[in-house]
Amino acid sequence: MKSKSLEEIKKDHSSSELYTENDITANIWPLGLELFQLWDELRKGRLACSRQDLSPVQMKSQLPLIVLHDVTGEERRLKVRVMGTEFANTIGFDATGRFVDEIPDSDRLLDRCNWSVCNCQPLLSKGVQLTYSHRRYKVYDSLLLPLVDDKNTVNMLLTYSNFH
Repeated sequence: MKSKSLEEIKKDHSSSELYTENDITANIWPLGLELFQLWDELRKGRLACSRQDLSPVQMKSQLPLIVLHDVTGEERRLKVRVMGTEFANTIGFDATGRFVDEIPDSDRLLDRCNWSVCNCQPLLSKGVQLTYSHRRYKVYDSLLLPLVDDKNTVNMLLTYSNFH
């Protein structure tokens, strides 16, 4: 997995805003803030929390718009493990079981995801153009939260989106 620098990603996302950990709480929507604060609390001083730390009950309000990715293989490709039903309905397809790099028009999404995974840092994107959906939504916000294994290696990426 190769990651662009945050500056390069910002240039490619000139019509949207990107925020890293210190600026997320001041710029996120309410349910996103709840999830970010839960993730932050559960990491307990670690770089990130693990999948085992999270319970679906704790994320009940967010579940319909969550996507959980596995980070797989030596290349550290992202594979969609779970996609919330509202997320799938909004974009017009269910990508469960697919690699993100095989989804059309996913280059900018993949850049943001790779950055979050490679740097083990959360990333908030606001006002991202939705190019892969024929639904009424044209823009979305997305919170990326890395999850680690017992060796503090990112092995999953949790995303939560807000379409508008």
